[in-house]
Amino acid sequence: MREKGLSKNYNFICKYYNCLRLFLIKKTIISFLGILVFLFGVISIIISCDVNNRNEVPRDFEIVQVGEFTDKLLLRWTESTDPENSIVTYDIFIKEDIEGTTYLLEKGGLIDSSFGSNGNYGGFSINKPSTRFIFSYPILNLEDGKNWKVKITATDQEGNRKEIVIKATTKVIVQIEPLEINYTIIKQPFPEFSRVGHTVIEFKNKLWMIGGRNGFNIYNDVWSSEDGITWVQITEQAPFGVRYAHGSFVHNNKLWVIGGLDFSNTSGGVLKDIWSSEDGISWENVSEKLPNYAGEHVVAFNDKIWLIAAKGFEYYEGILYESSDGISWAKNTSFGVNGYSYPEDLKVYDNKIWIANNIDANKTLTVLNPLINERKTYKLPQGYFNRSSQQINLIQDRLVVLFGYQNQTPLKDVWSSVDGIWVQEKSFDYGIYNHKSVSFNKKLFIFGGVTSSIYNRVFNENIIIIE
Repeated sequence: MREKGLSKNYNFICKYYNCLRLFLIKKTIISFLGILVFLFGVISIIISCDVNNRNEVPRDFEIVQVGEFTDKLLLRWTESTDPENSIVTYDIFIKEDIEGTTYLLEKGGLIDSSFGSNGNYGGFSINKPSTRFIFSYPILNLEDGKNWKVKITATDQEGNRKEIVIKATTKVIVQIEPLEINYTIIKQPFPEFSRVGHTVIEFKNKLWMIGGRNGFNIYNDVWSSEDGITWVQITEQAPFGVRYAHGSFVHNNKLWVIGGLDFSNTSGGVLKDIWSSEDGISWENVSEKLPNYAGEHVVAFNDKIWLIAAKGFEYYEGILYESSDGISWAKNTSFGVNGYSYPEDLKVYDNKIWIANNIDANKTLTVLNPLINERKTYKLPQGYFNRSSQQINLIQDRLVVLFGYQNQTPLKDVWSSVDGIWVQEKSFDYGIYNHKSVSFNKKLFIFGGVTSSIYNRVFNENIIIIE
């Protein structure tokens, strides 16, 4: 009986012990899980605090253009902004692209306020998109014909940095020799050739002179010549009426006359009619709806007519139009709407449209390439005087800019260019402005114009030939 009681007590103790052990194990597990949850919470808080306190690097930016010149590089890059809205500072470094060379600081500490309202620095103006600024900076006084590495860094106030490295090359300075040009003067062939505001153009292997004025005498005559020297008057009074400062061009195998001025009529002087002819003798009135005030600043190229018209009488703001038939005209915005203020001459050369700007405003030529919708601006050379009423044309396959006037004084210099490299040619005997020039039979002919002060006009009665 005693053994049976002991066995019963033993079983009770074992059962109690197992229950106690199970209880302790469960409690331990629960405590451990609680500790894990606590530790996870602490770690989460730490990570969250670290993330909140972490300062991010400035956002990505990119170099959108590198202008390569003989003595400088013009850099254009997009704005880099900081996620925490702190100030971003730009530093520019450069080195010659040779192994072992080190970067030198070109300019440091550039911030938004370092640039002008158009993102320009150092006089180089550019556009800015509506979404991001584009900054511009020129690296000057570089040696020509060298390969360079340029690094731009964007750094926030906490020292976080993004950088871009690009390669660029300064162009080799190319010298060109002046042409062996000669001048021939055909003296006073016809008194009627003493005029301004006329047009001279090649059509069907002949030269054609149309309209113009001398003082208060305004013409609507048409002349033609097979050699540029001997001329025949086709008509003294063409049906399109008297006019000057008009335009003439060849399009669809026809000779065209458009717009211009005639202050002797009652229409306010501004003409908006368009005429064409298949032979220079019989003329058809195509339209009476020339856009705005327009005329002499027109060329035909790539099966279209390209016209720079003005909002008003004076060409303070020009608008580019195009037409395939001379009847329907549309504004062309492929090259930008504005920027054609006060053009002096238009010519087609090297499959591009060249615009001689008013050089009193800036010494540049604007070049439009309709084949790829590209617009460029070319600087004229040092030593080229500010001027108005100059002409652009061709001599011996070179682009030339010639004559014009400055401060009411006619100029007689001539400049030629090969791939943007300019050289001054032999000057003429006297200065001329408001003349017309045309390339014909490998020669450059100059007709009309004024040879004295604009306040005491003496008209050029001679034909000048440059070859």
